[in-house]
Amino acid sequence: MPSRRRHPRRADRLRWLLVKFGVVGLTGIFIALLALTAALLGLGLTIDSGRWASFPALWRDEAMALLGLTVDGPAANAGSGVSQAIRMAQGLLGLILPALYIGAVVFRLFIHPDVFVFREKISLLPAPETFRGELDEDCHVLAIRVYNASRMRALDVRFNVVHQRWFGSGRDSVVRNIPLPLANATWPMADRPVPYTLFVPLKPGDVSEVSGKAALVTIRERPIGDRDRLVVHVSGAMPDVNETFIERHAFDLPGSVSSEPFGVIHLDYGEDPKTWDGWDGFDG
Repeated sequence: MPSRRRHPRRADRLRWLLVKFGVVGLTGIFIALLALTAALLGLGLTIDSGRWASFPALWRDEAMALLGLTVDGPAANAGSGVSQAIRMAQGLLGLILPALYIGAVVFRLFIHPDVFVFREKISLLPAPETFRGELDEDCHVLAIRVYNASRMRALDVRFNVVHQRWFGSGRDSVVRNIPLPLANATWPMADRPVPYTLFVPLKPGDVSEVSGKAALVTIRERPIGDRDRLVVHVSGAMPDVNETFIERHAFDLPGSVSSEPFGVIHLDYGEDPKTWDGWDGFDG
């Protein structure tokens, strides 16, 4: 049996670090990495030559060489084998470090990491009491759980749920994306990692009892095929980085639907979110 992934998770840690540091921070990291690399190369040459007084000059020369600046010095194929290996490493790093810096900036400017983590299962439940008056008392809902896994607060979060329904088979098959109603389609403020629950209201004939448990047989009176999916689109804004985002998550039908209720996360804003009770059952 595969082990469950621990919650709360941080989505795309590397990309979020790039977003958090920004271009100025990434430039500072690049300069620090360049200085450290030059120091290590200069230290290797100093140890090889045995002249410790020359370390500051060698550190400077290696830094200039990594930046592609002309340095007056011995040829790369002169000296001991260790010296030649260090010179070759310096040339290789002179190509790699700028490429890493440019790649990090490109990620920061053009690629947005995933924001939300979804519960693996959708719960088929009676309409919650908290929505009395907004939902029919005797209806069922599909409950989709999600939380903000980024390092920042998301505002004006909006959800759309689509029944991706397939017709036919093989080359003649077609798909329709049918929007579904939501009882709570907006989330004004998504703090990390507070869970949020979407409720898709169902019609009375959508649910049947099988072996004493509720089972989903149709969605809004539409049949469910083996290839059908429930697709959730999420959009919102992250004012800390002055960006907007949009992402999607898909659930296979009907395998992702469970009649078991979702676990409750007990929030305690004064404590580390990792210590909140209930995370062990988030995917249950």
